[in-house]
Amino acid sequence: MNTNTATQHVRKYATIAAMAAIRRMQMKTRLSSINTVGAMLFMASSATVCPAAVSSLVDDFDINVNSTSSTWSYYVGTLGSMYLLPVNTRTVYDIFSPPDTPCDQRVWADTNPSWAYWMVGKNTTGATITAPYWGDILDWQPGTVMLHPGNPASGQNLLVSWLAPSDMSVDVTWTFTRISERGPGRTQYGAFGTVYRVTLRSGTGDTTLVDFSPAAAPGGVMHDAASSSFARLSVKAGDRLFWETMGFNNTGECDATGAAITVTESPPFTRSSLADDFNINVNNTNCLWSYGTVVPASNPFVMKLLDTNTKTMASIFSSDTALPVWGSTEMSWAYWMLGKNTGPAAISNLWGDTLDFQPGTIMLYPGPEGRNLLVSWLAPCDMLIDADWTFTRISARAPGSPWPSGPGTDYRVTLRGSTNDTTVVDFAGAARPSGTLYDTHSNVFRSLSVKTGDRLFWEIAGVGGNVDMAGTAADITITKSQPYTGSTLGDEFDINVNSTGSTWSYYVGTLGSMYLLPINTRTVYDIFAPSVPDTPCDQRVWADTNPSWAYWMVGKNTTGATITAPYWGDILDWQPGTVMLHPGNPTSGKNLLVCWLAPSDMRITANWTFTRISERGPGRTQYGAFGTVYRLTHRSGTNDTTLVEFSPAAAPGGVMHDAVSSSFTRLNVKAGDRLFWETMGFSNTGDCDATGAAITVTKVEVRDGTLISIF
Repeated sequence: MNTNTATQHVRKYATIAAMAAIRRMQMKTRLSSINTVGAMLFMASSATVCPAAVSSLVDDFDINVNSTSSTWSYYVGTLGSMYLLPVNTRTVYDIFSPPDTPCDQRVWADTNPSWAYWMVGKNTTGATITAPYWGDILDWQPGTVMLHPGNPASGQNLLVSWLAPSDMSVDVTWTFTRISERGPGRTQYGAFGTVYRVTLRSGTGDTTLVDFSPAAAPGGVMHDAASSSFARLSVKAGDRLFWETMGFNNTGECDATGAAITVTESPPFTRSSLADDFNINVNNTNCLWSYGTVVPASNPFVMKLLDTNTKTMASIFSSDTALPVWGSTEMSWAYWMLGKNTGPAAISNLWGDTLDFQPGTIMLYPGPEGRNLLVSWLAPCDMLIDADWTFTRISARAPGSPWPSGPGTDYRVTLRGSTNDTTVVDFAGAARPSGTLYDTHSNVFRSLSVKTGDRLFWEIAGVGGNVDMAGTAADITITKSQPYTGSTLGDEFDINVNSTGSTWSYYVGTLGSMYLLPINTRTVYDIFAPSVPDTPCDQRVWADTNPSWAYWMVGKNTTGATITAPYWGDILDWQPGTVMLHPGNPTSGKNLLVCWLAPSDMRITANWTFTRISERGPGRTQYGAFGTVYRLTHRSGTNDTTLVEFSPAAAPGGVMHDAVSSSFTRLNVKAGDRLFWETMGFSNTGDCDATGAAITVTKVEVRDGTLISIF
């Protein structure tokens, strides 16, 4: 090659390199610009917070507007037979006897000025309207919407309707205030007032949310008020809420009521508490919380909603406590009850026995013969949730009572999706079977995946059907999970929780044919040959019901001490806090599978260590050396990908404490994907295969600054 040719090549490659450098700079500039614009858009969207939509009866009322398509509409009649109020109005003066002082406030009103009138209007005069009112007392304040139902015997109820503009969850509050009463010396017809019912109409179906309750002090005291509310009511576009008001007796007199109703779009869900949200006047399946009893012999169980017509503790418990509760007297002593102590003091009167029903506490008292109580929570959106609950025994026999206390209550937690039920917690002691006052049982689960419309049920039952002294205080809180960062098997293992929707779940079988471990547990002592004179150990575990050599077992040592026996004379070294996997007989397909559920689309890193924690005791050489092997599989949709094929999990040579560790980095997963660690005994027996398992999954933050998808 001559000098000129070499020079040309150098210039050529220099030019190519320069052009490549320019392209790289252009690409970086474009990406930087895109990221800058994206960041600006993100900041703009973050800074713009859309206020919640609010509808207020008082603010939105317009005497000139009433149609079936308006947000608020007004009717006369009954829910089953009503008509839209005509927009042609009359004046208060026309309605209330001309001999009184004239008032030109326009209202919708009955055309019959007799005692059977009805009236709807808003005081827009700027002054209080006190007359004319046939000599009686009226206190109609400026800006107040007044509802005056007509003669109930003639079906002249008044209905106020709110129209849902879209699919949403709403918070609803309302107050009805008595603004009329008899004038001095006018006592005929007794006390008056109004009652009301709230109904949700969705399509062609009606759901009663509140059944006729006092709206404005039937005792007739001026300015007495009744307020109520419900939170996170689920509605569809075109659904309607109706407040139907009716005179308290068979006349339409002195039933003037000031009405204030507000409907607000619910804020994004963050937290819900049973005690905070409980309302004795509201119970329906569209609300966040609902309450019922189990329909006997139904399978899967069916919930019968508790009637919102309430009883009092006095009628249920033969006491002098007039607290309103949901309850049954159908079988005398076989009562059930659900309620909240809304009074200022603890309630202790329970047929002479001991009760400690504290203010603000929810009490669940299940009935016999399958009359279990159900508390249900409705998922308002797709999300991950954390749940915490505590059940506390608050009833017991008084000292010296000739009757024994019942053993307490059990509970079960079920997640009901659109097509199936998953048992999250199977009947566990809610208020210890010993029946001691104040015994408690607390539990949690973390990062449970729920879909819009899913339900969680806490089912409360008397132990063994015995409901004597089974009063239990219930405290349940649901919180939206914090953004996911990672999960550790050892920290999050819970012997009382195993569900396909929880972050960690546990199975027996093989990947192609497995079933969720039952939550009914046994003790280590039950599993490892009680006939052997080893020291008993009460550590609870999930285990095979067959105590022969083919057993399997999963558990976490929560005793605070090392468990070394009983183990059929062999050596066990189960350290505190360690999760142990003991697969069963491989020839019977009794492998153990630990599953991790991806809560969202992300990139993860996983680390795991399996440690041999069992070996043959001195002189016990039969069956040779043992251990376990494992396989790791990534399941996405219906596709399984083997990441690690069966490898030694805990030193097949059988040396105690030998460990095998492994990991992968930057694996992309989709929401709902699963990772399965499947462990199997190394030989054809289930002997000496106890393995300590430590698994950690960590979310990897993507920080390369580009907009390129990692999936």
